Amino acid sequence: MVLKCCKVFFLIFLILSSCSPKFHFSEISYVQDFILDSYKINKGKKEILSLMKESFCEISKKDFEIQKYKLEEDDVLNISIFHPIRKDLEEKIQKLSDLNFFQIKNGKINIPNFDEIFILGLQIEEVAHLITSKFTDEIKNVKVFVNLKKSKEKTVEIVGLIHGIHKIDEKTTIFDILSKIGLPPNCDLFKSCIIRDNKKLLIDFVKLLKEGDMNENILLRDSDKIFIPGDGESKIFVMGEVSKQSLINMPLGTITLKEAILKAGGFLHSSNTNSIQIIRTAFFNPKIYNINFSDII
Repeated sequence: MVLKCCKVFFLIFLILSSCSPKFHFSEISYVQDFILDSYKINKGKKEILSLMKESFCEISKKDFEIQKYKLEEDDVLNISIFHPIRKDLEEKIQKLSDLNFFQIKNGKINIPNFDEIFILGLQIEEVAHLITSKFTDEIKNVKVFVNLKKSKEKTVEIVGLIHGIHKIDEKTTIFDILSKIGLPPNCDLFKSCIIRDNKKLLIDFVKLLKEGDMNENILLRDSDKIFIPGDGESKIFVMGEVSKQSLINMPLGTITLKEAILKAGGFLHSSNTNSIQIIRTAFFNPKIYNINFSDII
């Protein structure tokens, strides 16, 4: 009784042979490798994708850090100044600010009596420092105050089984959005992912939503896409000497060998349970195990 919960994952063929000749492959792994790989699979999506030789983009510490806002085209700034004597200048700047005069166009804003200032991509504090330096070349003792009055709306898009566009801010996490929209029961959490800059981020939705693992709960960024597929994306095929050859869904990405066989109706009397072949498909280089069922129950 070596292991009760040896797991299988995405696109695995379970081939149960009878007394007729079984499939033959040049390289066969046995129960020890199957058990070791099952321990890896229990660690989650990262290990599963590694076994499948699939590429992915890992998350880092930066994905959990709130980013300071960097100014973008068409952002509108509220600018005010303080000077102990030049009240006329204070009023002029304030009136212009009230009229949304300080809007970024071609990466620049226009300050009266100065050349245009390029501020695209700067943070608010950097803009205040830059404008202060412009003023102090002409007028001493000026204090400049800058804040963001209007900015581009930040959104993420939900695609797949459900669709929608949702507003976010710099503190919005995956869990915030998923809690808001509510996931249907027939979604495939294992194959769900976040697409950022045309790359799939390695987020384990099963760990996040089923186990409450906040190490998967990254902050969302503008233009992220959250892909939520329907069940049927992750599956195994059980064939051979079982009651019902079946394509079985695995919305959480894993299933025990025993459960897979039960879903296929169980063994036939003619089944040779001493020789079950499991093919884990990496497509071009599949891994094949030949195991005795009694070794893992």
